[in-house]
Amino acid sequence: GGRIILRGGGASQAYLDRHPIPLAFHFGGLRSTVSSALIESLDLYPGNFSAEFGRVNGGVVDVRLRDPRVDGIHGYAEADVFDAGMLVEGPLGDGGLAVSFRRSYIDGVLALVLDDDLKRRFATAPRYYDGQVLYHRADGEHDLRLLLYGSSDRIVILSESSDGGFIN
Repeated sequence: GGRIILRGGGASQAYLDRHPIPLAFHFGGLRSTVSSALIESLDLYPGNFSAEFGRVNGGVVDVRLRDPRVDGIHGYAEADVFDAGMLVEGPLGDGGLAVSFRRSYIDGVLALVLDDDLKRRFATAPRYYDGQVLYHRADGEHDLRLLLYGSSDRIVILSESSDGGFIN
């Protein structure tokens, strides 16, 4: 899955800025569900953590996001063997905004390159998306921080449909 197993498999939990998230990683730890360029720190508590993390007994992974940069517009686009993604950040009003998105394409590549015999052996492939929109504004003693976080993992069937296309 993408579940975290700490201290022998008890109930473990991942947090993003102190809010619980269902999965910290896509498909068996292949990729994080959060853009690594936005991560400020990652704390691992395999045991003896405080009550603020709830009623888990295995361990806690606490991911903290950094504030978006406000010294100009910055960004990148990347593609590798597993996925393609982008990040754009910069000033917005009196604060900073960062937008990140990533999508895997393993399912599409396998559907194109595998012959019929291999498609029968590798009938499914993982597909995942994730994205974050983060806004931060500091006003004296007060901070406003808004986060929109999303992630999706699916298994895609690579078999051909009757019209020659592929079933998703």
